[in-house]
Amino acid sequence: MRHSAQKLNALFQISQKTGGRYDLQELLDLIITQAVKVLGARSGSLMLIEPHSGRLIMRSVVGFRSDIVRTMKLKVGEGVTGQCVLHSRSVLVSDTTRNPHYIEAIPGTLSELAVPLMHEGKVFGVVNVDSERLSAFTKQDMKLLTTFAGWAAMAIRMVK
Repeated sequence: MRHSAQKLNALFQISQKTGGRYDLQELLDLIITQAVKVLGARSGSLMLIEPHSGRLIMRSVVGFRSDIVRTMKLKVGEGVTGQCVLHSRSVLVSDTTRNPHYIEAIPGTLSELAVPLMHEGKVFGVVNVDSERLSAFTKQDMKLLTTFAGWAAMAIRMVK
């Protein structure tokens, strides 16, 4: 019951922020922070496709070192997040050591969940969470992260 209340509270906080005028970066940071918290993840990020290079860049993060944030720029198709964008669908990795696409950004990460950011059927980014536990995320978690990604996509599109 507590976990459900935590999910509802997180979604309520986000909806309150999007209801009026808001700072986009503040809202994206809130979305990633709440996603990491509610899903019991160690880290998370929101990456957008950079228009001029076509690479994924980190726009909002929780749990990443600043040097990783500055330097990590993935090609579409590269890594789990790049695969998510390439195929326009969520990717749930229960064991990163067995996934040929996984790229280690934080040592000890064993599970990853990535959900595309979409607008009118086109992917323009990805939200992902990571854990140091095997099989840390479920299909229910994927549905919840899809909701968080939907809020982020809406907020980004309202600004553009």
